[in-house]
Formats: sequence, C-alpha cells, structure tokens
Amino acid sequence: MVISGDTRPSDNLIKFSKGVDVLIHEVHVGLNRNSFSNRRVIRGAHHTSPTEAGMIFSKVKPRLAIFSHIVWGLKNKEDLIKLTRKNYDGRFLVGQEMMQISIGDNISVKKLN
Repeated sequence: MVISGDTRPSDNLIKFSKGVDVLIHEVHVGLNRNSFSNRRVIRGAHHTSPTEAGMIFSKVKPRLAIFSHIVWGLKNKEDLIKLTRKNYDGRFLVGQEMMQISIGDNISVKKLN
C-alpha cells in the first residue's frame, strides 16, 4: 500500500509505487493547473488534480486506487469521478471516513458509515 501526502504529481511516487496493490492519493477536485500564472501562487498548487491523478493511476497500475484528503473546491463526487476517468479506466474509489481495506488475493473494502 502506498499513501501520498499533499503532493503535486511526483515522478518518485510513480517510480516507487508501480504495481502496488493499493494506492491512496490525495486530490484537489477544483484544481486547474492550466489557469496558473507565474506571478501568482494558486491556492491548492501543492495538490494533484483529478485528471493528473488519473494519469498517475494509469502509470502506477494499482489493483485499487483510492482518493483521500479530498479538497472539494466547488466540485462534487460526480465531477471527481468524471475528471479522473479522462485518464484512468481502472478500479478506484472515493475514500470515506472509517473505510476498511483488506488486501490479499482479493482486495475488499468495507464502508462503515
């Protein structure tokens, strides 16, 4: 299992996570790096957007990807899924409080709430 902290897309995270069973990654749903300006630091610039996370998941190829530490901005769960799916067609979940993950031959997830 690999868990990212607050991070922009990271080549090291990809390199050391390849083929992991579970990748838990933070995400800022409203982040649009295309709107960044060199003169102004954009709030949330230290996070990863859903489309960027989708690219990371596609390169890492985890058996299961999970979003945690979600910064919603003005977006919702459907936006997060749609933006991630632009670059990733594998199995992923939007994390929830108290979620339990069992890793073995199969990966099972139990949501407690």
